[in-house]
Formats: sequence, structure tokens, C-alpha cells
Amino acid sequence: MTRAGGTTRRKVAQHARAFRALLLVGAVLGAFLGAAACEGSPSGGPAATQATRGTQASAPEAASPGTGASGGAPPNEPPTLNGSSAVDEGSSSAPGALPRAVGKARPPARGCVAIGAPARISRMPAPPAVTAWRNETVVATLEVAGATESLRLWRVGASGVRSWLAKPVPEDVRRVRIAPPALLADTGANSSDAVDVALVAGDGKVRVATVRANGTSTDWLPFGDRADERFTPALARAGEDLMIAWTRVEAGASRLWLTRTRASKVVGSVDVSPPGMGGLAPVFVREGNATALYFMDAREGTSPVVRAVLGEDGTLGAPEVLRPVGTSAALPELAVALAGKNPFIAYTVIGKAASTAIGIFSIKTKDFPPTALVPGTGYGILHVAAATGLSRAVFAADVPLGADPKAPREVVLHVVDDEGMGPPLALRGPTGSASNVAMARTPDGTYAVAYADGAGTHLAFTACDDGSAAPRTP
Repeated sequence: MTRAGGTTRRKVAQHARAFRALLLVGAVLGAFLGAAACEGSPSGGPAATQATRGTQASAPEAASPGTGASGGAPPNEPPTLNGSSAVDEGSSSAPGALPRAVGKARPPARGCVAIGAPARISRMPAPPAVTAWRNETVVATLEVAGATESLRLWRVGASGVRSWLAKPVPEDVRRVRIAPPALLADTGANSSDAVDVALVAGDGKVRVATVRANGTSTDWLPFGDRADERFTPALARAGEDLMIAWTRVEAGASRLWLTRTRASKVVGSVDVSPPGMGGLAPVFVREGNATALYFMDAREGTSPVVRAVLGEDGTLGAPEVLRPVGTSAALPELAVALAGKNPFIAYTVIGKAASTAIGIFSIKTKDFPPTALVPGTGYGILHVAAATGLSRAVFAADVPLGADPKAPREVVLHVVDDEGMGPPLALRGPTGSASNVAMARTPDGTYAVAYADGAGTHLAFTACDDGSAAPRTP
């Protein structure tokens, strides 16, 4: 039977009450674990050959996520929204110049290496989104100051970190955010050279806006109802139209809707959930000249992962069930990237002893069945991100550093292809923890990795052996 939205909502809500205590934990970790960011952690594979300040080379213990019964310890996360924020504009660690150093970076074969030190984007810990736009990187968060929630955007380039936009969110959530906003860089030949943004507001409506290069934006365009704020909408372009896939709660179950907008007006909305199935956690992925929509039908038993191709005219093709992947985690999440022409899909799942794990599988490679990207060694909510390289994919995931739901996390990157996963690169923030990972590949081939810890929201750049050049180290 399809998992009821109310069940997972109650589980996820439990972790919010622990966040104030976790912020104190983050402060303590900042004092006691500052040096731990450069020390070893449980490993079961080869480590990256180079680590920089704020990074650590480590590998999770090898294990495969299972299909254990749902339940276990209450889901939890490292700190997210709380308090007020301030922008570190032009800070000394601003990574604007870091991509220029990519020629000197020496990633291991089928691995990644950090370029310089990460920069703090904001003093407020918040789940980030990141995208490449023009020759810059754009980071977005949703932040609360007093009784107001605002969309915050920053541009990171050669001049450092610059605040780009602060836009109040009407009918704001005013509580802990789990999902970041959605970003889509609109830079095609016929584009408006802008960045599209979508989020779910506190009134259960999806809101979209377009941010222009001069820092102004269109008015919020609201649509839909009963949208689930736990899941970030997915954005894609079909000609001049903006397509938004979003999760709607109907009678306690999750349904996937697709809305088309044109010139800041809603053209139409349709439920695209397959017959007899639900849908949530949508992800759009470019596959050559086509765009595919991936989503999950989260269930207590096996949870199918589904794919449908978005036509150039914005119509969605027939959904295809790729494979069932076991009992979904309390907060289902997908990340998809291509290695060559082969899509790889990562997903959160219930692992051994009802722990939280992240699995990964390939559509076209029969020798790459569901494998553990993050083994089930801890409890709580985990996040995963992916980006397509030239001939390999790069995945980044939250990895718990202990079994307790309140244990700190680190962000671990892996290069993935038909041969398997390359050596890991681990990143941590100033407090010795990192979570809520987001990632994008920039035009110069570096990978922008955003994450949060108890000290704020951060951005790091890495170079990865994604097929763009011969490996520089053995």
C-alpha cells in the first residue's frame, strides 16, 4: 500500500523539536571538533590523496541498504533554520577565484579533490540550493528573521560572494525548513538570461518567480494547493514555458503534479501520477537533447522509481517503472546524473536495523545492481545530490558520523561510472559537521558543493576526474 503522507509527516516533524538542542551541539562541536575535520573517520575504501582545511578524506563502511521494517529512531537532522542571518560579502575565504585553480588541482583517478577552503555564504544554517549561471555560481536558501521568511540568493564569482536578492515569502512556513528552494539557470539561446526559482509556501501553494541579472524579480506566481513543503519542486524548460513538477497531498497520499507557466501565467496543471500509484520527490534531468522526469512512489514495502520523458512541447510521455528499491526512508529523496548516456539513480531508503541509507543503481548496466552509496549506519534524515560530468557522474551525500540521530554528519563525494564508485572525498564545515548537501557542475568543469552546519551555510569547490581529463594521480 502507498505510504500515507501523514505518517511520514509525523515522523519528520519529530526532528524539528530537537533543533534548538542541536544548535547547542553545533556550538560545542565547533569548540571540540574543529581539529576533527582533518582526522580520520570510519573507512572501508581508499582515501582521496589530498585534503584541505575544512575537508577530510574518508570512506563509509561498505554495506548494502536493505528493506527493513519502517520505524526505528525518530528522524533528525543537523541544525537548519534558526535566528537571523548576515551575509559574508567579499570574505577572505570567498571562493570566487577558486575555479581558476582547477588546472593545479590533482584529483585521484575516478575521484575528487577540494580546491582551496570553503566559504561561508551566510551565518544562518539553512538547506541550500545551488546552480551554475553565466560564469558564476548561484546559491539560494530560505531564511527566517523574526516573523518573516525570505528567499535569499547569492552570486559567487571572481569578485567573491555577493548578496543578489532578498525576497519575502508570502504565507511563509515560519518553522524549520527541510527542503531548499528549486533553482533553474535559464541561459539557453532563446532564454531570458535569468534564474527561475520555485518553493512551497506556508499556505500550501507553489510559488515561482524569475530573478533577473540586475537583482530584480518578477512577482510571485502562486498556484496549486496542498503542496507538500517537505519536497523541493523540480524545474525544467519546454521552449518558452517553465515546467514545474511538485508533490501534492491528497487524502493522506502523495500525488505528483506537473504545472506549465508562460509569461508569469499558469497555462495548465495535470496529475501525472501513474494509474494506481502515487508520486513524490521529483527530479528533472537532461539526457542529451531530451529532459526526463524521475520520481518515486514511496511505499511501506518496495518503492518503485519511475521515469517519464518530457517532450519538447511540454507533454509528458508514458511513465516507466525502472525498478523497486525497498522501503523508502522517512523523507524520500532522489538524485539522478548520467555517466555517459547511462543514468544512475540514488535514493534514500530504510537500511539494516531500520537505519537510514542511500542506495544507487544504474538503468543500463546490469552489473550495477542497487548498491550502498551510504550504508545504513545511522538514523535520521539524509540528503543526496548529483551532477553529470563528461563521461562520469558525481554524487554527494550526507553521511552520519554516528548511529545517534543527533550525531554530526559529513558530506562525501563519489565519482560513479559503469565500473563502480571511485574513492571518496569528505567535506565538513567549521563545526566538524556538514549536511543538507546540494551540488552543481560549473561551466569550467569544477563542482560547486553547498552544505550547512551549525555555523552557517557554506560553499566549496572541487575538481573531479569525471572524464574531462586523464587522471592526474594514481
